[in-house]
Amino acid sequence: MSQLIETTQQEIDKRLGLNVMSPAQRFRATNGCLCSENKLLAERALQLFDKANYNRLLNESRLLSSGGNGTTSDSSMPAIFERTLVREAYYNLVGAQFVQANVDDFSASYAIPYSYRKNIAGYNGVRTYEGAGISRSGLAQGTEIAYPIPQKLSFEVSDELNYLATNKKMDWDIVTENLKNAARIIGEDTDTLIFNEQVQASDEWQAMPVVEDLSDKSNSSKIVLLGEKVTTVCRPRVIRGLEGSQIGNTLNPVTVTIDGVAIQEYQSYLVLSSGIYYVLNYDIGEIYLVDHSGNLIDPTGKAWTIAYSRVTNVDYFDMDVPAGVKSKEHWDNFLRVYALRKTLIEDGRLHQAMFGLMSGVLMTEIEQAEKFQASNRVVATDLAVTGNLGLVKGVPNWKTSAPNLWLGDRRVMIGEIVTRLKIVKPWTMGQLENQRDQHGRFTGRKEAYGDQFIALLTPKPLKGGLTSIVVYNASARVARNNP
Repeated sequence: MSQLIETTQQEIDKRLGLNVMSPAQRFRATNGCLCSENKLLAERALQLFDKANYNRLLNESRLLSSGGNGTTSDSSMPAIFERTLVREAYYNLVGAQFVQANVDDFSASYAIPYSYRKNIAGYNGVRTYEGAGISRSGLAQGTEIAYPIPQKLSFEVSDELNYLATNKKMDWDIVTENLKNAARIIGEDTDTLIFNEQVQASDEWQAMPVVEDLSDKSNSSKIVLLGEKVTTVCRPRVIRGLEGSQIGNTLNPVTVTIDGVAIQEYQSYLVLSSGIYYVLNYDIGEIYLVDHSGNLIDPTGKAWTIAYSRVTNVDYFDMDVPAGVKSKEHWDNFLRVYALRKTLIEDGRLHQAMFGLMSGVLMTEIEQAEKFQASNRVVATDLAVTGNLGLVKGVPNWKTSAPNLWLGDRRVMIGEIVTRLKIVKPWTMGQLENQRDQHGRFTGRKEAYGDQFIALLTPKPLKGGLTSIVVYNASARVARNNP
């Protein structure tokens, strides 16, 4: 970055009050500190941003250095504001701790290289005497193709923010609020994509295809259970190219049929036509039927089946406390399940357990464990070092808080950093436009939209470096008529 642009950034930080903001306030998502992984990713993303917006940044720098108010006369969002938004979003990207992150130029696809250990060196390890064959390392190399994922979001821009793109004097406090809100939305969406990718990648490891007949297995609540015990269903994966067209077949598809006719999954955010739809709890394997309005349908007497992939890379913990057992003693058993999952990926799969992920609600429950409290592990200081919960069998644990996470309050993810993230187009907003209502009339407001593109991939051979624990209540499960 040129010295002129750097000077402009420092001035904008000063006007927005970022240079005097407390770390606890500025880096709220990363526990009040700027983690090294976030700083490095932000610097790389800003280099990509500066390359694409150099002329805009330079012109704004000259305006500011000439004694102006740091404003421009066109209707686009000032580049220096976008640059600040990008930086603050990546500074608070929690998922940056758990992926191999980098940047790249925009492209229709990306070849992601990786390597992994297949087995040990040999029967005698690396001890080879003169003239004997030397064991190979057992390392394999490969590449997989990742495709850009679009993240697009429109904003209704306030008058105060619009002043930044005009010759009027602006209220920097209001702009700071807009910046924080925009950066938070962008960062949360990226975190959601990262954490959901890890859940799906973990579930896909050695998932087992299953076809189950659900006929005559309904009950008074109209909810049907899959499998003999708690069953976790692998979510289908659809890979799409840049234009949105599907590439290849759907992986781990879920097919539900009623009287031989396949039905679709219910989506509450869509306007659906009349018909029968299914609702599936992927974590604990409960399914029921609804109409297009979401009203429950009694499946009794219907011939219906489901084909899905059962997750095998998971363990379970029943939160119900047995009679005569103290709650803190019961949660000690969870730490044992956690330790077994850790041992599985480290000793059985030759990976390293580097992190644990869970919701704040689940984290609070786990903190009840007697052994955990006795060893004084409940800490929440430095996210990059100790995490929020502390160490469980040497594994640091973090709280996740982005919206729409598949982890929810049921999952604990344990694993190695095997997922790859590429920032291929940092967040940029378009021009401000007059807003219109449904009748095409002006509303007197402005709106704009921005987009960001990322590539996200967990290589197939590395998915075994992730595993999870599903936490549930057996008492809340419906009673199956025909177990």
